[in-house]
Amino acid sequence: MFTSLFLLAAPFLQMWDGDHMGGDGAWGGWLLMSLMMLLFFGTIAVVGISVLRSSHVHSSPGSGPLDIARERYARGEITDEDLERIKLGLK
Repeated sequence: MFTSLFLLAAPFLQMWDGDHMGGDGAWGGWLLMSLMMLLFFGTIAVVGISVLRSSHVHSSPGSGPLDIARERYARGEITDEDLERIKLGLK
């Protein structure tokens, strides 16, 4: 990734000759350099945000405590009284 960014920026970096871009002080070089910086830091931001979003654990719908108790009741693991006690405890 950095190699490709360097290859894109290399022609603009070669135009640098002291105080001016391209020797004539043209604003086009400065504009291109600014756009390259925005592209670079924008890429870093997008990658960072996507990493943060992918590491966030989402709970699946239907996996709340009441749903789990209902599943256990359906499998016969708990009784009617246990299910009612769990419902009252969750309110």
